[in-house]
Amino acid sequence: PMDLMRLDASGKTVFEIQSQHKGQPDLAALKPNQLLFETDKGFNSVPAKGIADKVAMNGLAQVRDAGIKSVYVGRSWIGPLTPGKWRARVRIKLEDTASVPRSQSVVFRVLCDHKTFDFNVRLATADALLPQEQTLVADNAYHYYDIPFELKAAGSPSLIGTASTPDEGDHRLLLDHILMEQDDAYEDAQVQVSNPKPVPEGLKVGGESGLDVLVVKGWTWETYGINKVLPPTGGTARVTELWSGTGEVDKFPASHEELFKQDVVVLVNTGAMGIGYEGRKVLKDFVEAGGGLVLLGGLHTLGQGDMKDTFLEALLPVELIPRDVAKAEKPLPLGAVTGDVMARAVSSAQWKLSPLLYWRHVVKPKPGAHIHILAGQEPVLVSWKVGKGTVVVFTGTALGEGQKGELPFWKWEGWPSLLKTMVTHATGTFE
Repeated sequence: PMDLMRLDASGKTVFEIQSQHKGQPDLAALKPNQLLFETDKGFNSVPAKGIADKVAMNGLAQVRDAGIKSVYVGRSWIGPLTPGKWRARVRIKLEDTASVPRSQSVVFRVLCDHKTFDFNVRLATADALLPQEQTLVADNAYHYYDIPFELKAAGSPSLIGTASTPDEGDHRLLLDHILMEQDDAYEDAQVQVSNPKPVPEGLKVGGESGLDVLVVKGWTWETYGINKVLPPTGGTARVTELWSGTGEVDKFPASHEELFKQDVVVLVNTGAMGIGYEGRKVLKDFVEAGGGLVLLGGLHTLGQGDMKDTFLEALLPVELIPRDVAKAEKPLPLGAVTGDVMARAVSSAQWKLSPLLYWRHVVKPKPGAHIHILAGQEPVLVSWKVGKGTVVVFTGTALGEGQKGELPFWKWEGWPSLLKTMVTHATGTFE
């Protein structure tokens, strides 16, 4: 489990302390740039043996046992990891009863789909040919050994190791876990250098006549009532549905040819990492070529959806900050900006019902963005043009519970009309 990391009085992280620990370490939470992967059993392509070890992170570790000369250790399919510079920090303990430690080693094959990278790293006890950082310490305590690599595109690397010794005797090697630590996270613009993915020549947005909409349904999609406005069947638009649990999208289009068949993409509480670099690049090109994008807020999107430093950040008409969803001090009534064309889709009588918003993304419109709807005094429906396309963002969320007699905006009779207008505005047309 990846619980939250604590700091001791010296300010060191638990992981830093553990390289010298003498007892059972506390489960600790990770830094934002760290991911922990346990190695307490076998994995695909790694028929390892797991044993109990009271000083391992979760009380279990892989082992090359006493009297055995060679076994597999490690872990396959670590990730998914985002592009950037990483270190695989393998936590190893050598146990030996001899006054002069016997020779022990582990050779890791570090690979990611055989195309991105595939190389070997050897760690061993005192060896004049190895640098200090690859020299194993045989002192019956766990230590971290770092294996650096560069991931130019998102992937799930494997570290498949062979732990071996030429000497029989009472000594063994234990592998506790693999801590992946990212030293440099690449922005989408950096990834584009090695993976440009250009738009096929002559390809245009829009397929058949009529409206084609791709709807990605993230958590709270039902509360938003998206099916009332964009029903999967029987409506005036052809709707394609994809699903997203906590921001991860199932099968988001990774090719221009597939996405460009749509006229509008609606992301309901969806994050950037779940779309992946390929999808983000295609979506950026789609909007710039004339496609529409509608984004509805929630716990897994905008700043909380890791959109910063991705192509999506550049598409959005609002500035992003991490962890941007916050509860309003008091419910915020939705209100129209005077004379706004989108607001006119809702009747004045419906606006007088004062629908309320409880949680929202605390963001600021970028210069040049158009504000259509306010929540109290805060902009909550914002749009702008990107290339030939239009992006519409609703920074409210379908979160919270009203008091008796209050009207949450998603139960308001004007909400379906407003949501429908977001979609038609993204196409540049109104019905």
